[in-house]
Amino acid sequence: MRKWTYLVAVLLMAGTSTSLLTSCIDNDEPAGITDLRGAKAELLRAKAAVEQAEAAIKTAQVKWYEAEAEIKNQEAEQEKLKTSWLEAKYQAQKDSLEIETQKYVERQKKLLIEAQQATAEANAEYQKALAEIEAALVGVEESAYAQKLYELLNNTEYKYTYKDANDVDQEIVIYGLLGLAGALSDAQDELADLMNVKLVMDYTFDVDAKIAAVEGQIATEEGNLEGLKETLEDYKTIKGTSFEDWKASYEAYEKESEDLNNQLNDIKLKEAEALRATTAKQDSLDKANNAKSELKFTVSDKIAEVFANAVQSLSSPTGISTELAAFAITDAEGNVTYPNGIVLQKTKEDKGTILDGILSQIEGNVLDASDITSNKQLQAQYAAQEAGYFTADKKGTYDVALQAWKDAKAAYAKVYTDGKYYDADLNAYDVIVEAYRDYQSAVAQLDPTDDADEIDDLTEAFRKELGEYLTARKVFDGFVPKNGATELSPATKDADFTTWQGLSDDAARFGTDVQSGTTPTNGGAYKAYVDACDAIGYTYDANPADENATQVEISYEEWEENASYPEEGTNLYEKAFAAKYNNAYLTNLLNNQPEWEAMVKSLEDLATANLKEVNEATLCQNDINTEKAKIQAQFYGERAKVKQQLAGINKIMGIIEQTIKDALPSGTATTYEDAVKILDSWIIALEQGSASITTSNTVTFTTDGSIPGQEAVIASYKNLLEGLKSGDYKTSEELLAKQKEDEIGRKQEEIKALQAMLDSANKIKDQLMAGLTGESSGTTEVPETPAEGEETPAE
Repeated sequence: MRKWTYLVAVLLMAGTSTSLLTSCIDNDEPAGITDLRGAKAELLRAKAAVEQAEAAIKTAQVKWYEAEAEIKNQEAEQEKLKTSWLEAKYQAQKDSLEIETQKYVERQKKLLIEAQQATAEANAEYQKALAEIEAALVGVEESAYAQKLYELLNNTEYKYTYKDANDVDQEIVIYGLLGLAGALSDAQDELADLMNVKLVMDYTFDVDAKIAAVEGQIATEEGNLEGLKETLEDYKTIKGTSFEDWKASYEAYEKESEDLNNQLNDIKLKEAEALRATTAKQDSLDKANNAKSELKFTVSDKIAEVFANAVQSLSSPTGISTELAAFAITDAEGNVTYPNGIVLQKTKEDKGTILDGILSQIEGNVLDASDITSNKQLQAQYAAQEAGYFTADKKGTYDVALQAWKDAKAAYAKVYTDGKYYDADLNAYDVIVEAYRDYQSAVAQLDPTDDADEIDDLTEAFRKELGEYLTARKVFDGFVPKNGATELSPATKDADFTTWQGLSDDAARFGTDVQSGTTPTNGGAYKAYVDACDAIGYTYDANPADENATQVEISYEEWEENASYPEEGTNLYEKAFAAKYNNAYLTNLLNNQPEWEAMVKSLEDLATANLKEVNEATLCQNDINTEKAKIQAQFYGERAKVKQQLAGINKIMGIIEQTIKDALPSGTATTYEDAVKILDSWIIALEQGSASITTSNTVTFTTDGSIPGQEAVIASYKNLLEGLKSGDYKTSEELLAKQKEDEIGRKQEEIKALQAMLDSANKIKDQLMAGLTGESSGTTEVPETPAEGEETPAE
């Protein structure tokens, strides 16, 4: 009968119906079938809850990625600010940098808190949903899927190894998917706390704020110590409790766990209430810091052009060079003015950045007495150089070179055009070469004896054409055909014509094929043009009309567009222009000292007034930071103690679960004797972990998380606090910051290992749930969970 009932149950769960069984089944459904229906419904509800929680976990994970990425992306920029703060000469500069850095710290802390909160809420829902699955398994306890799933949730052993502070391998064992989920949630929570501590250590400059932050951290660590001591007592208590009383103890711990979680929520609410006034102050300060007001100044017409060029390179805040350029007006002659001055709407922070940037670009234009003397001497030198290059009668070095270049180019361009060297078919070279080929072909077809007169006529006609070509070619590039070193006159001398015909190739007979790209012979009009280009500093090409080769006159106005004082130059025209530019620059600078002095003073006054506002905001921010840290310190210790107690109780509940839960045929996961041994190992780890502090205030652990180790951590922070109060804290702070950085790295590796194991366990859980709810992909094989001692994916 039992087999029959089971068959019907399977058909129902698979959603199958058949008319063959109707005559054998009563209208009233057996109680066992009703129970199975209810069990499946419970499983489906629990499965949906798990899927919803897993989606929330993924969303929370995105917040972690975003927070970590933002912190990583900002590291370089914040290090620059930190370096600037260390190098700043004036307290006002330091105060301004402190405000900017504190904004970063608060922004990152907010991101971490959001990620921390989202993860905690999602994991709580996830663990609740897993517990619902566990409860629903009672209705299908004989299923192989159910037995495997129970084992996966509670008893499957997961191990991973990590390096402790001394680089020694430590092994952690976690039982069940429920344990994995809790361990991952705790690790992420601890990571957020570590990263917050590191942020405060790295980027808090005000000593009072540092003291308050360290006092808060000491309270946290002392709370952790108290929690560890409470946990130790709990371990000893449950170890001394008989197996028969463990179930009752479990219920008591379950109630205590609930109470502790309620305490954490109460602490959070009390802290938020205590911080309400401080938060309001921060909001008010942020609003004031982000408010925009007018930044207005004028630019004298006499110095407007130099000013415009100077501020083109400004890049901070983003787009400032474009904003400033919009106020400049350039007339038809190229004169720059700022008829309406410059009027901007900016925050205090941006005002300071803009004013500092402009002053850094222009304050060098204000000269002291010695600078004026030396610059007058330089100006006189440049004026003398300019006078040598440019004269009213055009007899200056540059004037003569420019005219020579113009004349040489014109002469060369004429013969180039006359020879049609720009044309691929009609240029003089190709025409004479073709004529020679025609002459050779015609003579080859005649008899030297019978057609002697006709050959003479053809030869005379060709030699005449050749003579005209060679005459023009000599003017063009100086080409003369030669037999060795001897010049030939093939157009007028018979012997030379015969010798000319025997030359090696067309280049020897006619010169280079210029149109095809070959350089002309270095003579004639071409050489005169090349020499003129070299003299002034221009480039050249065989085709003088090719402006891609820069064969046009370069005006001073064009060159000046990219000039900046002091210019030098490497060729004649650049040196001439540099002398003219440098002379004009220094003349303008010396003549306009009153305008530069007035503008720099005006901007410095604006910067001083703005800096006063920034300083007031900085002092206000420091007060808020100190007040906030002191308030938070009141809750840090209490919260840390409760969290430590909660972690210890959860471990105790886990070991009790593994020992007393034996409802499924698979049996218990842990014997009472083994559980006591595990408790002994936990007690030893808390009591006997040794730790010490080196002379450089570095904490060395034998066992992480031990009571002696925690006492050493507290002592290390107290050393730092003493150093902060005495003013001798730098080394201790840097070492502790490095220690926190190492702890963050280890915690991130731990999270990776836990996440990998959790992902693997979730895949198995999904397969088992599919089998139980009839949603299997078709396979009837029950997936295997890792056997005891078997390597898990994170190892």
